[in-house]
Amino acid sequence: MGQPDWQSLGRPDLRTVPESQRLVAPSLLPGGKTREEAEAILARALGLDTRPLVAVATPIERVFLKRELLAHLVEKPENARERYANFILPTLQRPFEIYRTEYEDGFRDRYIGLFTGKYNLLTVIRLNQDGSVLWNVMNVEDKRMNKQRVGELLYPKK
Repeated sequence: MGQPDWQSLGRPDLRTVPESQRLVAPSLLPGGKTREEAEAILARALGLDTRPLVAVATPIERVFLKRELLAHLVEKPENARERYANFILPTLQRPFEIYRTEYEDGFRDRYIGLFTGKYNLLTVIRLNQDGSVLWNVMNVEDKRMNKQRVGELLYPKK
């Protein structure tokens, strides 16, 4: 699709970003033994255990976290994404970068969360007409995260 990448946009290689520009890594949560348990862990961390919807203000938009979409995030038990639930809100609220990336079915916003320690978080937000919603999360090391940094740069941390 010929989208610009982090290099063509003059952004730093994530492997060179100092600890001082990273968020302190939150604790990992335990993995769920079942999909239902994994979804419950994720819901509790995001405040969706008592509400069906949570609105999160990001530097560029409001993102809606919906209880009914959490099952999508934990559908592959081998990924145990619920363990990284504590990384989601800091990534949305204080991202290192946000890219609007073109997919075959439209655009999605990619939030890059840089943390101290081994893992960072890529949070993908689907742009819907009724509001942007949390669509996916992936824990990624710096080198692999660089490959996710494509599209229109909407927000760069200075």
